[in-house]
Amino acid sequence: MLANRANSGATDSGVFLIDVASATTEELTTHRGDVLYFGAAISPDGKSVVVSSNEKGGYSNVAIVDVASKKLEWLTDVQWVARAGEFSPDSKLAG
Repeated sequence: MLANRANSGATDSGVFLIDVASATTEELTTHRGDVLYFGAAISPDGKSVVVSSNEKGGYSNVAIVDVASKKLEWLTDVQWVARAGEFSPDSKLAG
């Protein structure tokens, strides 16, 4: 399960992966202040999460987070709002 957590001013947020069976949480994004992250979907194999973030220059872009390494792979680099969506059933496409 994914959880998005933000401060009351909505100026800083992070994405957490929750293992319901063990009741453990793992932060997938690093809080850096004035950076927003929104987790939208977990890949069918559980290895990746698609997120939106304003980390790249203040505009919302879409990235894939590798759950194991927590590294972001940016899918967009646009100067308008791009929002994360869902994974395709085979996990080869995300948006």
